[in-house]
Order: sequence, then structure tokens, then C-alpha cells
Amino acid sequence: MLVKINHVLRILTAIGIGIGLGGVVAAIVGPPGAASWAIPVGLFCTIVGITFVLIARTTGKISLPAPVLVESARVAGRIGVARIDTLTQTGTQINDQPVCDLQLTVQPANGAAYRTQLRLVVGLIQIPSIQAGTHKAVAILADDKPDIALLPDDPFTGPFAGIQVPPADQAGPLRSPESGGLRDDGSRRTPLLSTKRATRPLRVLLYVAVAIAAAALVVLPYRAGLTQTVHALSNGQLKADLRQADYLPDAIDALVREVGHPNAISVLVTPEYVYYTAPVSDGARESDVWIYRGGTVQHNGPASIQPESADQQFPVTEVDWRAIWPGLESAAKLAQVNDLSDTHISLDRTHVEDPASDNYLKNVGPVKVQLAINTPYQNYWFTMDGHGGDLVMTSSS
Repeated sequence: MLVKINHVLRILTAIGIGIGLGGVVAAIVGPPGAASWAIPVGLFCTIVGITFVLIARTTGKISLPAPVLVESARVAGRIGVARIDTLTQTGTQINDQPVCDLQLTVQPANGAAYRTQLRLVVGLIQIPSIQAGTHKAVAILADDKPDIALLPDDPFTGPFAGIQVPPADQAGPLRSPESGGLRDDGSRRTPLLSTKRATRPLRVLLYVAVAIAAAALVVLPYRAGLTQTVHALSNGQLKADLRQADYLPDAIDALVREVGHPNAISVLVTPEYVYYTAPVSDGARESDVWIYRGGTVQHNGPASIQPESADQQFPVTEVDWRAIWPGLESAAKLAQVNDLSDTHISLDRTHVEDPASDNYLKNVGPVKVQLAINTPYQNYWFTMDGHGGDLVMTSSS
């Protein structure tokens, strides 16, 4: 049972590590605050898991034979005398009592002598009685197995009288009880996961797979941001630039799906996020703000400035979003600017400038893409239509 618990604790530890790593990845590729719960939860689970694994590693080897096994050994005559060859403390205490490892040479009443080891919780007042050289009556818990239990009987009287324990160097190599413990019938419990050294790579592979699965579940809601980041890294960039043609159309598609219709009042595009103002329903005047960042869409509620008319909205599906980045690059060449990190793009309807129009000075004109390029010494403004054509420098300062 303790072996099974030890495996469960290791798997839980792997889950904790995976959750923590997933939180780190989500924080990098997702929006601010993405999976903020994951890192502290993963860290807590990892620390608790490792602590209990270390405890289980010590306590799992403590000899606690079932009374029925001991009684069966007596009835079957599987008894003997053991000499304690060494006694060492593990450094662990249970209820202030030290956990000790004993190496013993065992001489069964019938059969050849052998060496084995035993881990026990030893009361402080019992330590003098189990020093090296001390003889103990023992029950041999199963045939052809090194598992034993110390008995309270006198090792020099009764059925134990006359049993002579040979020197340790004449009893063969040290035999350790296998993992899994013994059933009442003396058969060995087989753990679900083998604890043998030969299967250690498979166990490590299992724990790694569990950690990866836990991390994947944490990152799953931010998979779009992860895909964008991986793509950016493959192109020599640390993170995705949402103004670029590789990312902006996908961002707009995600916003349209979340909003539920293709109309917008205004769109602001920066390297890190898209600030999207859209009617609450198709054709409505009332508008909400949506933000796309890290591959996810966040609804920020009503816009602080509401449009004067529903005529200010425009269908984003009619904008060639792939043409905007090339237009920005062309504007940078005209402005002789190499650094576009402080550049943003905005789209909305332009003012009607015809005094004779009923919509004079209202934002119901054609859709224009406005590019603002800022430098430490000069600021430039450009416009172009929604299809990437007619790039014009409107002003500079």
C-alpha cells in the first residue's frame, strides 16, 4: 500500500510541476494575469508532494508485518535467531522516536543462514536492546524471502535454543525485502508501477508525460497566443507583433466571433493588443469595448465615449487587414524611420467635410486607416484606405 501511495505522491508532484510550468508559459504567451492561479498552486502542490514523497521514502520501508503473517510463521515453524550486525539512524523521527536501519544475519531453525535488513521505529528506551551484536528471535514471514519480524521471545530458550548464528561473512550477500509488502498468504503484492531499477526510465517518462499533460491543460485556453509566440520565435522575434499580416487577420476574426457580428465603431492596433469598439448588436448605437491580447478576447464593458450615431460603425470584413502592415512599412520609409515599436494603427470613419452635407463634421465618411509614427524628434501621421492604397502623409510635427 505504501508503494502505491508513493507512486501517487510522485504523480501528484508531477502534476504540480506541470501546473506551475503551464502557468509560466501562460504568463508569457497569454494576456496579463493569464492563469495567475497556476504558479502558486503548482508551487504549493510541488512542495507538498516532494515533502510527502521524502516522508514516504523513509516510512515506506518500515517493517509493519500483519499479525496473521507472524502467527502463520510460528505455526509453520518458520522461526529463527538473528544477530544485529549494524544499527544506523536514518535521521527521521516519528512521534519523537528514531527510525533505524538494521542489518542482520539470520539463522532459520531449518535452512541456510542469510543476511537481510530491516527498518523499524525504535523507542528510545529500546535502543540499548538492539545494539550491534544483540541476538533476537525472529519469524520468517515467507519461504525463500528475506522478510522477517522481530519477536519478543527469548532467543536462547524454547524452540530457539541451540540455534547458532554464523558470522556475517559466511551468510552470503545482503538481501533486501522487495517492494510491495506481503499478503496474508505470504505472496508478494505487485505494485501497479514496478519499482525495479530497470524500469526507472519508464517511470520517469510517465512522470514527465503527466507533467506535460498538466501544463497543456493550463495553457490550453491560451493556445492561440502560444501558437503566435512559437511562430514569432521561428521568425527571430521574441513575441508576436499584432500589426503584422501573420497575426492581425486572426485577431480580427477572433473579435468578430466573440462580438457576434462584423461591425465596429473603431479599431486601435498596437504591437501587443487590439482595442476594438463595437456595437452591442448589429446596427445598435450603444457600444462596448473588446480587447484582443495574447490570443484571447476580453470584454471590457461599455465604451467610455459612446458614438453619436449608429452610422459610425463599419464592417471590418471589408478591410484588407493583411495590407495594413505593408502600408505601415511604406509610411516608415517615407518618414525615414526604422523603429516601429512606438507606432499604432487606428481605423474609423472620417469626418464629412462637405458643409453642404447633412452629415457635416460627423464621423460617417469613408473608412480610413490612420498611421501614427512617433520618434523622439518628430511625429508623423499618414492615412490610407481600407484596402491599403492611397497612402498619404497628412501632417508632421
